[in-house]
Amino acid sequence: MNRSDIVFLDTSIAIALFIHPIEIKTEIRSKLKRFQLRLTGLVVLQEFSRRLLKEAKYLLDQLRSKGSYQKVLSHLQFLPPQSQRKFKICFSTMVNCFPEGSDSDRTDRMTYFLEDLLECGSQELLLNVVDSVVKDVGCASSSIGIKKTKNTFRFPSDKCQSHASCGVGEFLRSCCNRNALVDFLAENRDELTSELESGLTALRQLQEPDCSNANALNPCLKFGDVLISLESRGAGAFITLNYKESKLLCKQADQEMIVVPVNPDKL
Repeated sequence: MNRSDIVFLDTSIAIALFIHPIEIKTEIRSKLKRFQLRLTGLVVLQEFSRRLLKEAKYLLDQLRSKGSYQKVLSHLQFLPPQSQRKFKICFSTMVNCFPEGSDSDRTDRMTYFLEDLLECGSQELLLNVVDSVVKDVGCASSSIGIKKTKNTFRFPSDKCQSHASCGVGEFLRSCCNRNALVDFLAENRDELTSELESGLTALRQLQEPDCSNANALNPCLKFGDVLISLESRGAGAFITLNYKESKLLCKQADQEMIVVPVNPDKL
């Protein structure tokens, strides 16, 4: 199979397929039909859980506490400025998944939706959208599932797992594209976003040749964009909602960048 027939889905696309407006979901699926093989990676699965599923638990707890869809929606307006990512994901989930209906109806439907998302969100993504998962990075956190205890859900720590099963250090040590990416980011430093700047700094901190201190830097948390770029190299196309980070990473990886707009009016 030619590389041009393979597309890699990043975290923003994985999340959008669950909580963005129907027009965006339809656009994504339409673009994916071009390709024979649809891939994602372990870092994406880890971010999907940490970003979307954790907020799903937050919303579920709020719904159970307040007993009202409308009260939870109003509550989100008072989240502090430093919680903008939480607000965006939670607000999108609330208004896009169930935009119509009575307060009672939407409360019940949202509760069932969130419970189902927490129990089988990642599996649904893999079964219905993605054909295969690239496991080269060896992110151990991605394999630690959410545990359901009685009437709640428990998540693993955000910190990278330090046990022997984590393969991020070995991946970075053996990745033939790593140094080329570092050099490219350094040459284009005036165009780097804060996330890519953090990634460049972290990659330079790694001890060569073994990268044995990779876990201490929490790589999947601190420079996930860089790891996702490296694990996507087998795909000739990269689909995302995030233009700023992807434009440089796709250029360096010689990938077609497919950007889906966040606003349905721009389709």
